[in-house]
Amino acid sequence: AAEIKMERKDLYAHIIRHAVSSGVRFCYDTQVLSPIVLGNRVAGISTDKGDVYADLVIDACGIDSPVRSKLPPSFGIQPHVREFEQFYVYRAFYNRVEGVEVKDPYKVCMLAEGITGIGWIAAEEQYADLLIGRFEPFDLTEAERTADYYRRTNPVLGTKVLRGGSFVKIPVRQPLSLMVADGYAAIGDSAYMTVPIIGSGIANSFKAAKMLADTVCADAECSFTAQTLWPYQVRFFKELGNGLAPLASVKLLLTRLEPQELDYIFAHGILTADDMTITADDTGLASMLGGITPQDAANKVKYVLKYKSLLKKILRVGKDIAAVTLLTAAMPKKWNADSVRKWAAQYENAFRA
Repeated sequence: AAEIKMERKDLYAHIIRHAVSSGVRFCYDTQVLSPIVLGNRVAGISTDKGDVYADLVIDACGIDSPVRSKLPPSFGIQPHVREFEQFYVYRAFYNRVEGVEVKDPYKVCMLAEGITGIGWIAAEEQYADLLIGRFEPFDLTEAERTADYYRRTNPVLGTKVLRGGSFVKIPVRQPLSLMVADGYAAIGDSAYMTVPIIGSGIANSFKAAKMLADTVCADAECSFTAQTLWPYQVRFFKELGNGLAPLASVKLLLTRLEPQELDYIFAHGILTADDMTITADDTGLASMLGGITPQDAANKVKYVLKYKSLLKKILRVGKDIAAVTLLTAAMPKKWNADSVRKWAAQYENAFRA
């Protein structure tokens, strides 16, 4: 299916209108501080405007969720991301310099000279969209230095920020090992539902929302326990998570590559621009690599075999992918606290860099 590119603000406005028309009440300008836990159950949230009690808390507070990160350790839910599991991103829309010929309207820059991380410049009709991403924090001075470097080969990128110019963090890792507890369910960036290689997560979150809604509606007793919410996680992994987790292993490979290895990969066609055109619908290795012919695969293997250090890293990631694939398939289909916790610990350990 074709990808659709649209302004986030228009999408958000549509979602909010639909939610309000369906009976949702929004509380704006309110900061969520922590969960309210009574015994072994999440019973609500504390905010800067007071406490709110609820039968079920759906945590969509993002990568650094103050709800998930402050749950008791006894819940077994991973509170924080680890190194190389989050991407620090600067995004800004600059003026587009007039009269500049653009051969490549969408350009990706990886490990440029003196520049770590990745960046892209998208030359739209009325602006130039710049994204700079790193695995370590950086400030506005470094963002501007990087933008100046990119302008050497991308003169369409102007110097005036039209909008944006802010920093965010996005998860680039496997989905959360345990998404539910009594009175609690995590979703979206709180459950790390992004495609690990590109960080896009809206499509997966929409799909997960339907899965969670179906699970909640199926709970006839409205008990909303870990047991009755568990089918939500099982379905998410079956339809999406089992494909996303191996992609996290591929992402780890990219973090281990040296600049000269990356140059070799592109120079010899081991990776091409088509291979790197990953979309939000690519939620598994099969969908990413589906267009590669047997001859293409043979050529890639031939050049990999000639570069020993690269071969060693690729063999390691191949082993990791196989292990993760088996592990996600072995996730308990029925809720049992001990079995689920044991599986979750094995799953998390499989992604140690």
